Formats: sequence, structure tokens, C-alpha cells
Amino acid sequence: MHDRKYLIVTAGLLLILITPLCSVAQRSASVVDSLIKRANLLYPQNPAAGKAAAKEAASLAALNHLLPRQIKAIKLLAFFSYDSEQWGASESFAEQAVLLARGAGIDSLTGDALVTLGIIRAAQQKLDLAIESYKEAEGHYNRAHLVLRLALLYLDIGVAEKKAGRYGLANTFYFKAADIYLKNKDMGSLAEVYNDIGNCFTVAEDRKKGIQYFQQSLVLRERLGDSTGIAQSCNNIGYVLKLDSMADNALAYLQRAMRIRLKLKDSSSLALTLQNIGSALIIKNNPEKAQPFLNRSLKIAAVYQMPEYLARGNLDYADLYLHEHRTDSALARADVAERIALTLGLPDLSLGVFEIKQKALVEKGRFQEVYTYTQKINHIRDSLFTVAKNRITNELEVGFQTRERQRAIAALIRENQLKQRSIIILGMGGTLLLILLFVLAMSYRSKNKANKRINTLLQELHHRVKNNLQILSGLFSMQISNLDDETAKNALRENEARLTSMNLIHHKLYSGRESNDIEMSEYLETLLRHIQGSFGKGNAANIRVALDVEPISLAADKAVAIGLIVNELVTNSFKYAFNGTQGIISLSVKRDGEKKAVLYLTDSGPGWKDLGSKQQSLGLKIIRLMALQLDAQLESHHSGPTWYRLRFAI
Repeated sequence: MHDRKYLIVTAGLLLILITPLCSVAQRSASVVDSLIKRANLLYPQNPAAGKAAAKEAASLAALNHLLPRQIKAIKLLAFFSYDSEQWGASESFAEQAVLLARGAGIDSLTGDALVTLGIIRAAQQKLDLAIESYKEAEGHYNRAHLVLRLALLYLDIGVAEKKAGRYGLANTFYFKAADIYLKNKDMGSLAEVYNDIGNCFTVAEDRKKGIQYFQQSLVLRERLGDSTGIAQSCNNIGYVLKLDSMADNALAYLQRAMRIRLKLKDSSSLALTLQNIGSALIIKNNPEKAQPFLNRSLKIAAVYQMPEYLARGNLDYADLYLHEHRTDSALARADVAERIALTLGLPDLSLGVFEIKQKALVEKGRFQEVYTYTQKINHIRDSLFTVAKNRITNELEVGFQTRERQRAIAALIRENQLKQRSIIILGMGGTLLLILLFVLAMSYRSKNKANKRINTLLQELHHRVKNNLQILSGLFSMQISNLDDETAKNALRENEARLTSMNLIHHKLYSGRESNDIEMSEYLETLLRHIQGSFGKGNAANIRVALDVEPISLAADKAVAIGLIVNELVTNSFKYAFNGTQGIISLSVKRDGEKKAVLYLTDSGPGWKDLGSKQQSLGLKIIRLMALQLDAQLESHHSGPTWYRLRFAI
């Protein structure tokens, strides 16, 4: 059975490898695709040339009725204009893409174009128009059953509603996104959404629920080992505890966040944590200890040009001066924070500024101005945190939790029904058992004969596959030796390596072993030796390969997929990671519980400079295809040392 499945997979993979070779000339001759790729490459260094290439691609696609490519080129023009803050042109291109997609009647294209339009409108603070575009996209994604795109769309709507100060409505869509991620068991994204929900509750002054969702986010991130996320959750929990004047508890969380961010060298996020530590120390009436934290946070905010953090740092200083009864200094700092808050349109920050000013003016006896700021405070609170909005959020939260309980109840009901059915089936099975035993005994002899014939045919098929693999490998070697173009040689070497990864599996199956499972430690060691040998000349000889694989055996079809993935990843590291320098490529395969394993590959190179073009390569397409075949979770990181993590079933 494994043999037949392996042969089917092998034949399919051979087709995948050979078909691109036959169609490379045709695909590379696609002028529109080349122009779009060229536009992406040119734009960072020469924006005008990048835009010109994108316009040429759009015109040529329109001339040849290549509608999806035309829409892609126009969306690219929209983002180029967005990047250069040419808002009118950006919005015009996005609207053109929407019209073309609507005319084509393709829901996925129309939804994507509308999301592009919404992003551009949101960047201009046209929040209601952006939300209108997003909600129209929702209908198209629903019709196309694009569930994960819907989740991202709900996050976009939530962000827009939050920017508009409509925190109840923001959580409406955050809960929808949370529902989707929970169904899909995407715990990383669910943790992010819980963090957003906690933010909305906190700003809406429902701190109890805010801290509840921050803590749920923290639990998920600790399970995932997400250091950056853990630091964010600890910072947020500490911030809420600080607001509730629980300074000691707040400092415990904030200091944990600070330690993690110092270890990660995350200076931009560290500024906010330092501000929170400073304000917590002010609450503890310890301004001397608070001042160094506030000073350091303001320096970081100035270096990284973070105006919101500058405003919050000045607001914390105003609070510190107020505790020291230096009201003039407090008002001066509050004025700086107020100007930035008004410029950035941050109502929650403005609220904090007005409250500080109100206290300072009371201390100075300027009661007419106190009255003015009291009215401003009430106006912000009335506009942002109405009872109706909080009620909507509460109802949605209850609805979300109710759905979880209903799912649990439904699961128990199904379990009981299955148990009852099992009892009935067992009773009937006892009656049928004697009949089945008789039938099996009668068919045993005929099946034995058929199995012998099948084994003979499989041996012959193995022999033919082996010969075909050797012929293809020989053809690749001959072509490599006859070519002068190094790019073409590398392409053929890559495909020869892919054949080798399958040939090793086939050799192990054909060697007469009783088991059809492949021992991964031995297989991957042989495969890496072959890849290192093929790149082992010149600078590549300075690259060391480290292998750490636990004893794990996989069925042949899974081993083929893992082999192809490892081949592509290691080949990419040899080709792109080191640029002639020394380095190390590390590959590990570890068990993750009884039924799962995690493959982790990393190199010590500086990362990929041209990420956009490499993500469209045949190698990465094969990686994604094999991950899909394995039903595996694939994660990657390309900024700094490159790493890939693949979690798959054993």
C-alpha cells in the first residue's frame, strides 16, 4: 500500500519538476509578469522608473485582455502612489482596480481591490469611507468562502473603528476575527486579536475586561514561546494595573517586559515600557527613581522619531512635576503633549492631558480654566464611551463566549450519540462476525494469489522508476556540462538535487527492506551530504552544515515531501545566505508530542535582500506545495538570520 502511494506521489512530483522545465520559456516570455517584477525591483531605488514599468504592464495587460494581471499592475500603481503620499493618484488607481474587478465578476479580485482602496482611505483618515470599502469587500469574501481573508478584513475594520474612537464597534469586528482564528486553531493570530480587544476595553475604561483579554493573550503567547508577544502582553497588563494604582503588581509585569525587550534589543517598544515603569514609580511617590526611566524613554522616542511616545513621555513628566507641586513645569510638559495629541488625532491621549491640566490649574487656583478643561474632559468621554457602545461590546462578548459553550455542549452530545451507535454496531457485528470469517477464509487463497502478482508488478514498476530517475539525472548532468550560462546551470543543478531527494527514498524502498518507512536521520544526513557536495567548491566550502535529527520514521510519501522541502531550504541557504562569507546551516527535526514533529532550519546569514522576487521562485512554490500536502504549519523569517519552522504530523 505504501509502495503504491509512494509511486503515485513520485510520478506526480516528476510531473511537477518536468512541466516547469517545458514551460519556463513560455512563462519567462510573459512580458506583463516581467514588467510587474521589474517595477517592484526598480521602485525602491528609482520610483519614477518603477511607476513607468507598472504603467506599461497595465497597458499591455489591457491590450491582451489579461484582466487579473491588469488589476495587479494597477494595484501596484496604487501602492506606489500611496508610498509617495500622492493620495489623489493612489485612490484613483485603487478605484480603477475595483471597477475592473467588479466588471470581471470575480469575488476574490474584487474583495482584494476593495481592501486596497480601504487601506489607502484609512491612511488619509477617511475612516468612514475606508470602512465602507472594507464592508463591501466582506460580501465578496463571504461569497468566495475566503475565511482567512475575512479574518484579516475584520482586523482592518477594527483598526479603522478604533482610530475613529468607536471602541465598541471595533470590538464587534475583533470578536469576529477571534471566532475565525479559534475555529482554525491559529493561536498566534488569536493572541494578537485578544490583545486588540484588551486595548479597546482598556481605552473604553472597562479595565477589568481589558486585563482579562491581555491575560488570555499572555497565556497563548507563553504556550507558543513568542517572546515579543509575551513582552507586549506583560507591558499591557502592567499598564492597566498602573491605571488602577496597583503599582507593585504593575512593576512586576513591566519589569518582565523590560527584561525581554532588552534581550531582544527592541528599542522602539522599550520606550513605552520605560514610560510605564516611570509612571508606576510616580504612583508609588518615588519620583527620583522614575526620572531616569522617563529620560531614557524620551531619548529613544526622539532617536526613532516616535511622536506619540514623545507625547506620552511628556505627559508622564507633567504627572511627575504635579506630584512635586511644580505646576508651571507640569503645564509646560502638558502643552507639548497636547500639541502632539491634537496633531496625531489621539483622543485618549488628549483625555490624559486634560486631566493633568485640570489638576494643575486647580492647584494654581485658576478655576475658570478648570471649568473649561472639565467640559473638554466630559466631551471626550461622552463622544467615545457611550452606554450604548459599551452595551454592544458586552453583548458581543457574551455571544462569543456563548458560542464556545454551545460548541462544547454540541461536542458532548455528538460523543454520546457515537457511543450509542457503537453499542448497536457491536451487537450487529457479533451476528455478522461468523459470516465474515467464513467469507474471509474463502477469499484468503484468491487474495494470496493476487498479492503475489501485485508484488511482481510492483517490483517491475520500481525497476522502471529507478531507471527513469537515473536517465533524468544523467540528462541533467549532460546538460550542465554542456552549458556556459551559470544561471542555467544552477537551475539544472537544483532540479537534479530534487531528483536526488526522491531517488534516495526509492533506493531505500527498492533495497529489499521489509519496512516501507524511511528513517529520517539517515536519509537527511545522506541528502545534506549530497547537497553540500554539489555546492562544496569555492566559497561554499566555508559553509558548515549541522544536523540534529531524532530517531523518527516516516511513510515514503511524507519522507519525499520532507526531503524536497529540506533540499529547497538548504539550497537557498547555500545560494543566497552568505555571499562568499563563512557560515553555518543548522537543521533539526524533533518530536513535538506523540503525533507531531517540528523541522527547524536556520542559517547565520544576514537575510534575504530581494525577498519579493525570491518568494515567487519555483523552489518556494514547491516548499508551499509540499507543506500543503503534509497539512503542515509553515513559518519563516527572512530579516536577519533566516529560519523556517515546519510542524507536521508523523
